[in-house]
Amino acid sequence: MPSSSAGATDAPVSFLSVSFPVAAGMDADLHAWLAATAVSARSADGFLGLTVDSVPARGGGTDWRLTYRFASGGARDAWRASPARAQLVADAGPLFAAPPVESQTEELDDARRSMVISEWIPAERVDDWRAVQAELNAAVAARAGFAGIKVFEPPTEDGVWTTIITFASDADLRAWQESDQRKRLVALEDGFATSQVRVQPAGRDLWFDTGASSAATPTWKKAMTVLAVLYPLVTAYNITLGSWFGRGLSIGGETVVDGLGIPFPAVVFIGNVIGTILLTWVLMPFVTRVMSWWLDPLAAKDETIRGVMILIGVYAVTVAVTVTIYMGWGF
Repeated sequence: MPSSSAGATDAPVSFLSVSFPVAAGMDADLHAWLAATAVSARSADGFLGLTVDSVPARGGGTDWRLTYRFASGGARDAWRASPARAQLVADAGPLFAAPPVESQTEELDDARRSMVISEWIPAERVDDWRAVQAELNAAVAARAGFAGIKVFEPPTEDGVWTTIITFASDADLRAWQESDQRKRLVALEDGFATSQVRVQPAGRDLWFDTGASSAATPTWKKAMTVLAVLYPLVTAYNITLGSWFGRGLSIGGETVVDGLGIPFPAVVFIGNVIGTILLTWVLMPFVTRVMSWWLDPLAAKDETIRGVMILIGVYAVTVAVTVTIYMGWGF
């Protein structure tokens, strides 16, 4: 999958992108293979994440793209040549409508925003599209906040082209997206290009960007994970700092810590401030890394069940410890 790119980077992350078409009616069979791929890749040294994208292809099939992220080029190349990946490719043989096309790139792994444009271009209009694209690329490169552009050719002659335009911030991306200059150039493609545009990672969750997949983590998994962290956090605050800020801490009817006497609504507000800071920058990032194998939208069924059992166990232990403290210490 040849690509063109522009824009400076430092401390790059290494990518392996694999693009291939899947025949109509094979998507259900492909899903199990994608899940196995995600599980296998997570065991590779230096693995940072796997993004899975799909776009409708002409004729009713689907074009798929797998993008592996690694901490270094050496880690990427080791995974690419590993027996585990060779077995995955062999297992997927019948699923590929055409041989997979690979590309290797380096890119800064940061919080910049990207506009991903997927376009189906008829083979006879590719030259017209290239002419418009060249003008569009030159225009976007001159915009404030521009960080890079990549153009990925489709795995088949008559397929979907993917363009990824990256900006330093949401504001820079939106300014380009809403500009009259872009609208004029896009209008030149009307009649021969069918486009789909999405922005990433702006739509991803603050706590649940596991890097495993471009699909969203199921809401019920998010809720279970937050509950496992939020309950012990709130309980610990109420017993310690909350008591100190308020009326003090009493055990068995005897005061052991004098409180500051801050009104209860203010104590709750302070708790929310502390809790938000700890959840956002300490606890949830740690927990989502530990549980990334379960939060992954492509997690296998046995992994999902195992994660549920682990969290239920966490609930049981934290509730039991809390009940023991309150009952035994006479709060």
